Amino acid sequence: MAAPPPPAGLVRSDECRRRARRRQHGAVRRGRGRWVAWLLLHSASAETYVSYRQETPTSSAPPARTLGTAVLQHTVADTSSLGRYLWVFGGLSAGLAARNDLWVLDVEGKAWTQRSASGPIPTARRAATMTLSQQSTAYLFGGETASRVRLNDMFSLALGSVGGNPTWTSITYNPSSTSTPSPRSEHSMAGEVALLPVTNSPNGMILFGGVDQSGQALADLYGFAFSTLRWHLLSPTGTAPQKRKGHAACVLLSSVMVLFGGSDPDIPVSYGDVHLLDLRRNLWTQPTATGVSRPVGRDGHSMVAIDETVYVFGGVNAAGEKLDDLWAFNIYSALSGDVQWFQPVEMSSAPTARWGHSAVVSLGSMLVLHGTGASDVLLDDVWTMTSGCSGDMSLTASRGTLSDGDGAYRANLDCRWTISPSQPNSNVMLFITEIELIDDADRVDIHDGSSLTDTKLASYTGSTVPPSVTSSSGTLLVRLVTNAAGESGKGFQAAYRAVCAAGFSWDALSASCVACPAGSYAEIANSAGCKPCPLGTYAATAGRSVCTSCPAGATTVSVGSSLVSDCTCLPGYFGWNNLCLVCPTGADCPGGNLVRALSGWCGGSSDGSAAPSFKHCCAQSSCPGGAQAECDASVPTIEDTSCSVRVISWDTLGSIQFSDGTLPTFIVVLLFLLLLAFVGGVILGVRRVLHKRFFHRSVVPTEEPKEFKLHGAEVQRMQTPAEPFETAPTVLPPGSIWPKSQPLEQPTPAESAEALPTLSDSPESEQIPPPETADSALFKPVMAGHGASVWEPGKDSTQLQEDIMIVDVDDLLLGSRPAPPRAPDPPGTAEDNGTPSMKKEKKKKKKGELEEASEEAASGGEDSADDEEKPRQTKQSKKAKAKKVKGGDDGTEEEGGGDTKETKKKGKKKKKADD
Repeated sequence: MAAPPPPAGLVRSDECRRRARRRQHGAVRRGRGRWVAWLLLHSASAETYVSYRQETPTSSAPPARTLGTAVLQHTVADTSSLGRYLWVFGGLSAGLAARNDLWVLDVEGKAWTQRSASGPIPTARRAATMTLSQQSTAYLFGGETASRVRLNDMFSLALGSVGGNPTWTSITYNPSSTSTPSPRSEHSMAGEVALLPVTNSPNGMILFGGVDQSGQALADLYGFAFSTLRWHLLSPTGTAPQKRKGHAACVLLSSVMVLFGGSDPDIPVSYGDVHLLDLRRNLWTQPTATGVSRPVGRDGHSMVAIDETVYVFGGVNAAGEKLDDLWAFNIYSALSGDVQWFQPVEMSSAPTARWGHSAVVSLGSMLVLHGTGASDVLLDDVWTMTSGCSGDMSLTASRGTLSDGDGAYRANLDCRWTISPSQPNSNVMLFITEIELIDDADRVDIHDGSSLTDTKLASYTGSTVPPSVTSSSGTLLVRLVTNAAGESGKGFQAAYRAVCAAGFSWDALSASCVACPAGSYAEIANSAGCKPCPLGTYAATAGRSVCTSCPAGATTVSVGSSLVSDCTCLPGYFGWNNLCLVCPTGADCPGGNLVRALSGWCGGSSDGSAAPSFKHCCAQSSCPGGAQAECDASVPTIEDTSCSVRVISWDTLGSIQFSDGTLPTFIVVLLFLLLLAFVGGVILGVRRVLHKRFFHRSVVPTEEPKEFKLHGAEVQRMQTPAEPFETAPTVLPPGSIWPKSQPLEQPTPAESAEALPTLSDSPESEQIPPPETADSALFKPVMAGHGASVWEPGKDSTQLQEDIMIVDVDDLLLGSRPAPPRAPDPPGTAEDNGTPSMKKEKKKKKKGELEEASEEAASGGEDSADDEEKPRQTKQSKKAKAKKVKGGDDGTEEEGGGDTKETKKKGKKKKKADD
């Protein structure tokens, strides 16, 4: 049972722990106070484990007995080895006979030996007490004979050296003195202590209570000094314990005696209280018992102090029942006035219930021997109770705690806890709440099962608290292993509890783990609850940790399905023989177990041993399809008859049947081809655009036009691109000859265009306009700026096209439209050819002619829309000739003359147009 928690605010330091241990080993310490007890009170919270081991003697054991007395001697032999010897005297044997034999047990060798001591042997007795002084002398007092005569005589037993014979000595004192205890039995005696209330504080022992000759319980207190062999009546202050017998007492910290239990047959009552005698203050105190549980009143029990803990074992209660329980409390909590009872966890089988037995302390262990068992049977066994973990321990409670002991584990431990909660359908979850294993060889191993060969879930050392561990079965094995050397630490503490296994959940109403119902599952232990099976799965039985998946191609309509029949086939599948098969050709499968024939198909007959199949009917009209469309003998099918179309013609087109996917496939293919054509066109268009842009950037501009003279007239070279165009031809007047001394230079298109109308001014030959024929369209204004032509009079008009050369310089890549070539003026007078005034006059005359042509086009004169398309050169030539004839007739104007009225009018019009 776990110890109750300590009061808040109490902290125990390691230094205080070491001091407490030194005090237990007899070291004298000064300045102890009540504050030390408060500082160390928390040690009661450390859970204490104990283990029992029954000693098997190697020789004959003494006869069974009860109410005997015993002491443990520690001796040092000549070989400097420590020896432990348990001395036993007297008791009640079978037949209610009293005994006075002396036996010794070699604790190390487990051998019993009966010793024959010299000197006056005490009379046979039971319920006497014996105390050891200086590990060499034992003192025997009181008891009762077989005839129930109480005694108050006293003997000393010199144990002597190892192998020597002990010697009895009778201690003589005045039995009638008031300072001498009266005869009694079933009293308590504790030592060795310093009798502080006595002068000079001699070492001795303390005697309390018992039952006198008349059967009355006693409550008197005496001290016996070993040095003077005298009794002293002690009268401490405070509240003394009530009269009692059969109680137990031991010494704490060499100056405090603790007393527990006992009974008073006169009341009758069995006590379960604790009393403390502080010899320094000569004061009785009664601490308050706390805790959820505490031991019942009893007598005939045993009590020892080991380190910081007081243990109480066995006894008999008020109802006369023999007890086998073990209780403990911390001495520091008792000194502080608060007794916190707890039951140490027993890691092995405990001794049988008993009363009237003896108990001694040996190297941190308690030896329990003899006593009266159930049905008043006398016992002769010996048990060793060791504090801390040891051996194997089985834990079956639904929850609990475990640890290495009281917070300071020992070396050479091999402790095992097998946790198997009795709660059905459960796993074990372990929480390590504290760990401090200094040496790396000291480890806590956790196995999933009850054997060390089972899977090891974890292994811990150091001081880091690990996460929780859960078993996959109902059992968990925890093992603590420590080595023989190295520094130890506090050890470890852990808690466990049973949790519902996978497939189960906790039911608060029944306080148990119940299986998850069909259609649900719990995938891990300690689940918060059962979850419904998801879509596509089902759980046919209860207590499932996983759900079963539906067959391939199937799913469930909703979650929480519990039957395989809840699984339905998906569209495109059909159910057959608890399977979902792919829908066969010629059928429609909307899902589930339904399978229907398509139009033009029928189902082949089947006896159910094979999956359904379908046949293609020769005539679609004879097979409307459906769920019950079976093929009979009257329905011809492609599989059974040769009704397929082998030759496609106009007569057999009606027999061709297209499937549902034929038309969509054809449309998709057509769209794909159109897409390819569109993409190809886009690519070609982009390529042409890119080609033109690149070619435009590769055009090299020409040089500035240069002037040259032809027959005394200045002619400008036509601006043309360098490559790849050819040079435009130079147009010469009829009958003109290139001078040999001058290189052949070509005028620019603009100069050629302006020179064409002036060809008729040549003095050598009069120019005659060509007739207005269909061929004369080549000379309409539409050709202006696009080419130049050469016409010689006298030639046939039908051959005009052969005499015309058109040079196209209007390419988009050139970026501009150059003027057509211009022929040089024919040679004339000196004034016509050379004077600047004549050149200026000619330019004005040309501008005036252009304005008149624009006015005539706007007024709707003789020129029509077709006339606008004639070459500009033709119009200008006609107008120039008309003006020349007019001037010649009236004699008012000559070629190359000065300003005339006509010239002035044209100049005004031009100025007005410029404004």
